[in-house]
Amino acid sequence: MERLAEVVKPKGENRNNTFAILAPRVRLTHAAHCLFHRAICPLHLSAPSMLFGFKEPLFIKTKKIMNLKTAKTIYWVGTALTALWFGASSFFELTTNPVVWDVTLALGYPAHFIYILGVAKFLGVAVLLIPGKLLRLKEWVFAGIFFDIIFAFWSKLAVFDFASTGDAVFALVMVTVTYLMFRKVYPATYAENVAGQ
Repeated sequence: MERLAEVVKPKGENRNNTFAILAPRVRLTHAAHCLFHRAICPLHLSAPSMLFGFKEPLFIKTKKIMNLKTAKTIYWVGTALTALWFGASSFFELTTNPVVWDVTLALGYPAHFIYILGVAKFLGVAVLLIPGKLLRLKEWVFAGIFFDIIFAFWSKLAVFDFASTGDAVFALVMVTVTYLMFRKVYPATYAENVAGQ
């Protein structure tokens, strides 16, 4: 059990102070501080758990669980939207949708590149939708998506105008939030999961 108080010896210039030497200060430990203030401080409601050897207060564990649940929710919502966005784009590219093809050709990309892009998007969406697996490969998928969005943005900005880049900006924000939540959901266990694959 953690001590409730400890004697603090004077340091520095206090060593020459006779009163400081005769009357060393007593400093409350964090556990004692929690006991004395838990009634008025919401941050110390779990102080007894700290006294009896728990590594962290219960409210911190609860908050971490809630944060993880929120991150997972945002991640899967973002993943679903990303899959829908780029899945539809892949479908239109592979089925030679006139709207998508006309825009892409007008940007200066060759026809064979559109087919390659469609296949890559389809495979990337399939990887993203696999829960808890292929984490390293998902990193590459996110990288590929970011490259696709950046190329689309600058191509439209160079050939058309800034107003035509609205979809690219929206996609960039959506994928960025999704990727940040991906790193939050798989932080410390990421290397272990990759090593186990």
